[in-house]
Amino acid sequence: MDHIAARLNIDPIELRLKNFLKEGDKLVTGKVFEQQNPLPTMIEKIKKSSNYDERKKNVEEFNNVSMVIFSQVYYLRGNWRMFA
Repeated sequence: MDHIAARLNIDPIELRLKNFLKEGDKLVTGKVFEQQNPLPTMIEKIKKSSNYDERKKNVEEFNNVSMVIFSQVYYLRGNWRMFA
């Protein structure tokens, strides 16, 4: 699901939340899911208690800075070279 989320440019947790079974969904057996799925509530609580959104933002900022630094360096014949 992470690969699909990346391809769609959406958060993997949001993709999972959208795809959890919901009351009234049809199962592969043809029956209707008639229960309340506890997973969305559990995932939301975990997301909140882990400061997921803030951590994700920090990782994205770090990765953006790292990409800028790395794009200014290249490897040529066994030596790292800087370019402006």
